[in-house]
Amino acid sequence: MRSASLVELIDLFPSLVDLTGLPMPPVCPEGNKRPLACVEGSSVAPILKDPSVQTKNASFSQYPRPNSGFAHLPGLDSKGGPEQVMGYTIRTDKYRYTEWVYFNSTTATPHWEDSRGLMGVELYDHREPTVNFNDENTNMAHNESMKSVMEELQRALRSGWRAAKTTT
Repeated sequence: MRSASLVELIDLFPSLVDLTGLPMPPVCPEGNKRPLACVEGSSVAPILKDPSVQTKNASFSQYPRPNSGFAHLPGLDSKGGPEQVMGYTIRTDKYRYTEWVYFNSTTATPHWEDSRGLMGVELYDHREPTVNFNDENTNMAHNESMKSVMEELQRALRSGWRAAKTTT
């Protein structure tokens, strides 16, 4: 069986719960107060029954920009302090879009509207997969023809995973 549905590692726990017939924990609430068990992912069980089912419109990831070795970049602490820049990525069936933003490591929150601006932006086109898997060799973020795509992906990225879930 083959499916083009987007799935993430975070989908593993709700999938196992679903497939074993156990009661599904609630969706994790926003903020820092979390119940003992909650889920953020989506079960892939519906995809196993019908590979054409889509449980989400996008997947998300977050990756810190290491402090060491990047002292020449503004906003980075060369002494190995807490992360000050974080990469936030949205992956759709067509694109991967990443924003490198200033990050508050104390509150674990991005500063989307920081006056210093974004540290970096990446946009890769996955509409036509290549034989050599080199579809991430060309960053299209500064291509004027991709401006509307970037604006749409930026809105989706900042809206987060809750907005990307579909109903099955």
